[in-house]
Amino acid sequence: MGQVAETLMFWRPRLTRERAIEIARSECEVRGLPCREPLKAYRHLTHYSVWTMADSVGGNVIIDVDHRTGEVRSVRGPTPR
Repeated sequence: MGQVAETLMFWRPRLTRERAIEIARSECEVRGLPCREPLKAYRHLTHYSVWTMADSVGGNVIIDVDHRTGEVRSVRGPTPR
C-alpha cells in the first residue's frame, strides 16, 4: 500500500531511510541500549521502524522515527530471545 498511497496522495517522506537509521543509532547511544549491526529501516505510512540486529530473532531494539519531523516516537526492546 505504501507505493499506492504515495501515488494517490502525493505523499513523500521528508526523511531518508539513511537519516532515520542515524537518528535511531544516536537514540540508542543516548539511552544506553545495544545498537548492533545490521540496522534496517522499514517505511510505514507515517514513520520508519528501525530494527537493530535486523537479521536476528530476539535481542532487537525497535525505534520508531517520524518521517516528517525526525522525532523519535517510541523505543521498544530489547525483544526477548
